[in-house]
Amino acid sequence: MIKIILSGGGDIVGNKKRLFFNEILKGVNKKKGVAFVLVVPFARAENDWKKVFKKYLKKYDGLKIKKKFILASPNNKIFKKQIRKSNLIFLCGGSELPLLGYLKDLKLEDLNNKVVVGISAGTNIFSKYYYSNDRNTIGRGLGLLPIKTLCHYNNQRYSRFKKLIKHGNKYITYIIKEGDYIKVEI
Repeated sequence: MIKIILSGGGDIVGNKKRLFFNEILKGVNKKKGVAFVLVVPFARAENDWKKVFKKYLKKYDGLKIKKKFILASPNNKIFKKQIRKSNLIFLCGGSELPLLGYLKDLKLEDLNNKVVVGISAGTNIFSKYYYSNDRNTIGRGLGLLPIKTLCHYNNQRYSRFKKLIKHGNKYITYIIKEGDYIKVEI
């Protein structure tokens, strides 16, 4: 089984944060009592990766499990080993294009028995199609899930939703507001 949590981005606060953390923890298979948490910052500029990693250390330190955080390596062989070792994977937000470049060989079977959290761009890469708020266009994701996504949704982005819903009619469109998330289990 793979559990994928697709976050619309932004901060999750209050009761939603507690529910989000609880949802993440359901299904995390710890190895030797420790959860290995892989932080994948590839949606950001390379010189920001360590800063993003530290942000996630702080942001998700509140997860009530014994955990070890790992910064993803851009080296594909090492990265695949890190995925195999990890129980929980965070695909950070930023721009989809560099993230897609690093993850182009990612397959669903690579994520077996993992909990994967996609944040904004990390959500969009799972989709067949997504709306890029940064580039104001429809992009093509890895297509690991037969869906379309629009993150950071608000009423001012309704026209983007209308464009996306017409694109690739056979796929369900998910609009995910900031601070909200959806769960997919495969």
